[in-house]
Amino acid sequence: MLAAVEARRAGAADSSAADAMRSAIAAVGTRAVEACSGIAGIIAWLSDDRTVVAYAPGELRWRAALAAVLALAERQFEPLPATAEAASLEPGQLAPLLNARLTGGATVAGTAVRCAQGDRRILTILLTPAGRPGAELAALARLTNAAAGAIVAGIEVRGSRDFWMSTGAASGARLAESRAELATVRAEQAGFDTALVRCAKLRPRQRYAGLGAIFAEAGPFDEWIVATAGADGWHVAAASRAQTTLSRFGSAGPWAECLARNAVVVRTTDASPRASAGDPVFTVDRHFAGFAQYLCVPCAGGVIALATRRTIAPAVVGTLERLAARLGPVVDQWLIAAEVDRLQQLVRSLGLRMFSAVDRERQRIARNLHDHQTQLLTAARIALEADPARTRGILRELDESLRHQLREIRPATLGRATLRDALGDEMDRLAAAGIRGKLLYPEPAMKLARPLQELCYQVVREALSNVIRHAGANRVELSLARRGRQVILRVDDNGKGLPPPSAQPAAGKERVGVGLAGMAERLELMGGRLRIERRDKVTQLTAEIPER
Repeated sequence: MLAAVEARRAGAADSSAADAMRSAIAAVGTRAVEACSGIAGIIAWLSDDRTVVAYAPGELRWRAALAAVLALAERQFEPLPATAEAASLEPGQLAPLLNARLTGGATVAGTAVRCAQGDRRILTILLTPAGRPGAELAALARLTNAAAGAIVAGIEVRGSRDFWMSTGAASGARLAESRAELATVRAEQAGFDTALVRCAKLRPRQRYAGLGAIFAEAGPFDEWIVATAGADGWHVAAASRAQTTLSRFGSAGPWAECLARNAVVVRTTDASPRASAGDPVFTVDRHFAGFAQYLCVPCAGGVIALATRRTIAPAVVGTLERLAARLGPVVDQWLIAAEVDRLQQLVRSLGLRMFSAVDRERQRIARNLHDHQTQLLTAARIALEADPARTRGILRELDESLRHQLREIRPATLGRATLRDALGDEMDRLAAAGIRGKLLYPEPAMKLARPLQELCYQVVREALSNVIRHAGANRVELSLARRGRQVILRVDDNGKGLPPPSAQPAAGKERVGVGLAGMAERLELMGGRLRIERRDKVTQLTAEIPER
């Protein structure tokens, strides 16, 4: 736009200079006509690759006739050498071009002189009554050419000076603007460097609160929220004001839009928002209802929402985008460190649970051996003395009990069977317990790696064992499906569901869900998860297992 304005100004200046030049040269031509007591004069010159003509007199009634005379003079010079300076215009040639009303009935003759001054060519034509000495007219035409050339040169030099002065002023203004922009960029970069240092010094518990404060200072903004997106929805990591509703924000809306587009989303809030009937989830719009506008900035897999009572300027949006890009790697490091800590804690917790499970299993085996096998051995010893036939039956029962105990001790494995066959055996186990089972297994679509089949089988076996022992169900549905790069395994039963932790037996006795808790930790360690939900009197156990 600035270049266009300067071009228009330069065009206007050029037009003004040409008009001034034409007026000055026309005055020279008028004086030359007066000096020779002539009738009219013409001065034509080449300036900036274009021909400019000044007529004397300049009345419109002379314009067409003098233009025809100029064309006649140019034709007179065409057959002559380039060095020729003068040419005569005879009365017979001029009579058809000049009517008697213009010349007052006089017979007119003309003298044309062509001179070169540098790269400039000037043609002067003087029209006088016939009979005037040609040499005097040619000398006067040369003097007129010299005067016109001086005027053209002076005006062109002045125009060139004005042009370069204007160009220099515009360049100076652009340079000043560039320096101001550079100073702004340097100041912004210095602020970003300071923010980076502040982030590096934040303690783990203060990181997200410090991040929100840094972004709020870039506005400035009156309130802010830092939220992170997890597998189970949004989590508010920090906020400028604490309240109990922070963990109840909906997963849809501007946060999801901001993260999906990876761009800043600016919103104008409603002054008096109202919740829809039966909607317990607090939206970001309702949270920032007292502010004029708010925006959401994506940053390392999360969103920073900032509210203000004023209108948000586009420059502020750009600053926040650049700040997010600068601090994004630092926040990524925070997330990686947090995930490493979580996995380390999970490994430690899994190790403790594993040793605890081993101890509990040892105690259970010892109790069973003492309570059941010991009783059978005592009965066999007594029967051996009294009734040898009965002894054989007791020993057979003891053998079956020990075999059953060994099967329970041995970890669940597919062996040589396929996952489909193993799950069919689990359906038979449900039927033996008086529970109707239904298996939904898309055989053609479920080509799973062997380790993944083993894990699916162990999850199913543990889930069905809980159903048989504790649920009191009479109907179970087991289904497998693939969703992207995950295997979704679901077990639905119509039993009573898991009791709350407070209602479970104390340590030392068998507790509901201990095996499932260990399985959930194992799935989490592998990047999956286990969910147990109660819906419409149906307990749904869902395992999401990633395919590696």
